[in-house]
Formats: sequence, C-alpha cells, structure tokens
Amino acid sequence: MRATKDYSTLKETWFNLFNSLLENHSGISFDINRAYLMEQGLNMRMKSWGLSSYEGYYSLLVKDSAGNRELSRLIELLTVGETYFFRNQNLFTALTDYMIPSVMKHKNHVNILSAACATGEEPYSIIMQCREHFPFLLINVTGADINNTFLQSAKKGVYSKHSMRKISDLYLKKYFKEEKGSFFLDPGIIESVKFINGNLNDPDFYRGLPLFDIIFCRNVLIYFPLPVYKQTIMNMKSILSDRGFLILGESETLHGISDDFSTEEYNNTFFYTPKSTPSVAGQNPGKLQFRSPGVKAFQKSDSSRFADSLSNTDTLTVTKEKVCNNRDDRAKERIDIHTEYRAALQCIGEDKTEEALNRINLILAQSPDNKEAIVTSALLEAGKGNIERALQLCNRCLEIDEFYTLAFYLTGLIKEASGNAKEAKRAYEAAVFLKRNCALSHFKLGQINSRLNNHKEAVKRYKNTLSYLTAYDDLTFEIFSGGFSKDTISKICKEAIEKYGNS
Repeated sequence: MRATKDYSTLKETWFNLFNSLLENHSGISFDINRAYLMEQGLNMRMKSWGLSSYEGYYSLLVKDSAGNRELSRLIELLTVGETYFFRNQNLFTALTDYMIPSVMKHKNHVNILSAACATGEEPYSIIMQCREHFPFLLINVTGADINNTFLQSAKKGVYSKHSMRKISDLYLKKYFKEEKGSFFLDPGIIESVKFINGNLNDPDFYRGLPLFDIIFCRNVLIYFPLPVYKQTIMNMKSILSDRGFLILGESETLHGISDDFSTEEYNNTFFYTPKSTPSVAGQNPGKLQFRSPGVKAFQKSDSSRFADSLSNTDTLTVTKEKVCNNRDDRAKERIDIHTEYRAALQCIGEDKTEEALNRINLILAQSPDNKEAIVTSALLEAGKGNIERALQLCNRCLEIDEFYTLAFYLTGLIKEASGNAKEAKRAYEAAVFLKRNCALSHFKLGQINSRLNNHKEAVKRYKNTLSYLTAYDDLTFEIFSGGFSKDTISKICKEAIEKYGNS
C-alpha cells in the first residue's frame, strides 16, 4: 500500500480507539499527523487475516482469544527501529572519556542498559567502544526491546551496509567480516550483550532488574504521551544507581518531566544524573583509556598512594606496620595468606574493590614477595588505567619468579591494549612455552591469529584453550579473563573452530 498523509480512510474515531489500545499495552501513542503510519500497519495486518474493516480487526484485538498475540504483532510492525552503529559519536566519546571513569571511581565494573535497543546496533556499539578503551574492565551490557523480532535479529549479529554507515574503519575491520554484502559481527561481541524482551511502560518489566550505572533510552520517549513519559522516567530512576547516568535522545528532555535529575554536559552531549548525587560537572575525571600508557584518571586513594610507594622503589619493601596503620587490629596478627588471597579475589568478583585492596595489602605486609598478590595488584592498577605501574608490578613478579606465567599473560594483555600487538604476542607465547596449559594465553593467541587471518593457527590455539580450561579454578579464571566465564570462552572457541576449521 502506498504511504499517504491523507488519513481520511482511517476515521478519527477509529484512530483514537486503536491509539488508546496501543497506548494501554505498549505506551506508544501516535500523533494525528502520523496517522498514515498507523493506517499502513493496520491494513497490512488486516490483509493477513482477510479482514476488510477496522471494526472487524478491532474486535479481533479486544475480544478474540488470539487478540493478545495479534496485538503484539501489530506493535512489532509499528515500532520500526531506525538505527545504526555509533549513532551520535560525541555520545560514545563522552561515555568512555567521562561517564565510565566517573563510575569507576566507586566500583570496578559497570552495568549498562540499552533500552529500546531495536536490532542491537546501540548495545554492540557500546561494548565495542568499551573494549577498545577498557579491555580489562568488566562491563555488563543489556539490550531491551518490546519487539521480539528485533531481538532475534540482534542475537544473530548480521547487518546490512545501511547499519554500517557511521562506523569507523577500525571497528569495521576488527569486529566485522563482510560476506556477500552482509556484515557479520564478531561472536565475542555478540556473547558480551544480554538481550531481554520487555515493555518500558510495564512496571513489571523493571522488577528483578539490577541497578544500572548508565542507561541509554534514546528516541523512544517521544512516542509516549506525557503521563507515560513521566512514569517511564520514574521507572528508569528506580533501576539507576545513585551515581549513574541517564541518556536520552537529542530531541528528548526531562525539562517539565522530572525534577529528580540534574543536567550535565560533556563533549557537546547532554545527559542526566540523579539529584541525590553530588554533581561532578567540571570535575573532569580525564580520559581513562588503555591506548595512552600512564594516563591517570582517578584521584589518589589509600590504594593508589600505596601503589605510588611501589613505583618509587626497585623492590616491594612494604612493612606490615606501614600498610596496616589505621587499619583493622587483626592486621597485627599473622594471617592465612591462601585464605586471605581467595577472599580478595572474591571481593573483586563482588565489586568490593577497596576491601580487596586491603586484603592484598595485608598479604604483602606479611609476605612482600607474594607473586599472586603482586600480580593481582597489577590487574587492579591496569583496570584503573595505571598502565606503567601495572607493568612495573608484572616485572616485579618476574624478578621473583622468572617462570610465572600469569605475569607474562597480564603483560600481554597490557601490551595488546596499548596497541603493541607484537610484544603482546611475544608475552602470550612465553606464557604457553613455560606452561603449556595456560588456557588464557592460548585464547588470546587465537584471537590475535584470527585478526591476522591466520585461521589454521587460530583454530589450533582455540582447541588448546578448550583442552586446558580445567587448569584454572572458576574464580581465578573469571577475574583474570575480564569477567568471562569458562562456558562463554568455550562457546567462543567452538564457534571459531566451526567457522575456520576447514581453513
């Protein structure tokens, strides 16, 4: 049917009835000037049922047992997602230069929600941007949409050239493979995003969701009538952390909608923070990214002052009294180092960074040459962007034990994130030479060889990864793999082997 702005065939009475029905079930409301779009969708669905009148179709929706399922199909048809990768690049710069560093002042992982994510371009853009700037940071990205058809498409990760029109050559070459005009997203990126089906207008959707540090909700609220708009913002606030950020579309605002947020601006991009949070505008935390070694993005805390004392010495000579000054009295007693170290890893996994650092410091006070504690300190420093310090700590580990594979592996991660793939590859190879069952290094070598199109060697490394996964306990593996479980790594390896096995 040819689109037209003449909605005379869809009488105002029927327009209002259908509009009310859509609003009640999805929150979506059509302006009378966009009635022709509703008419298009209605006629397409009526044709599929063999119906010729709006009365008959409306009756089907509200009275027939198949009405709920059909209403969902109508909503999916009408919620057409116009999106592409890296829509509004300034926003993604603000994300990695300002918002994430602000969140990381208080925690060591970030939860991000992409609401109304359509076919996945936005959440995948987020995870790619974060991988480039924060390769060591655990970032959980969730994509949500009312349109289940869109979500199924997102999970496949296959896109047309239209979706790629704003993506840089770096991301295009690194994360996509083009075949016959379609662009196939890297399986590792696909696995990094969790997709959920849900209606932003439904309060039940928000129940059971975790708190998010950053919420993207762009270009969807403009379709909601004012009461639904306000209620959705209230619902969003209920799942936004106190120090979080809410991002709306360029034509959307909270002015006159909610007094619970403050407006902030960075890089010509506006976003909102809960008013209960002291504003950090003007306190630019700096660009925290692994491409620039030595960049410091955090104000000095007890932990960073402790690390400073390490960077100014050739050896880790930290006395128990110095570290434990003003700390818990139990620091004066000897501790079980193994138990304390496991507790520190558990704290990292639970986002209790300060407690983890305290425990690591207690271990080093009692045993300054404990390589596990030192390499874990290096991991935490790298996660905060203190690259040079992290490398110093890795080198210190190798002074203590020149065969310590975990220090070689972490050095490889840091070098790779700093853009030095050659040195990274050398470090990973040293790790697997010294300890053949170093599954994490095999996995990274598999990824490097995949990017170099050396598929035969990549398959070999991925197979080795699968063979040696059991060499790690689950907790240590997830901490040093960047938050990936063994199951996730296993799935990535198997998909790559299946894809490149005959190369």
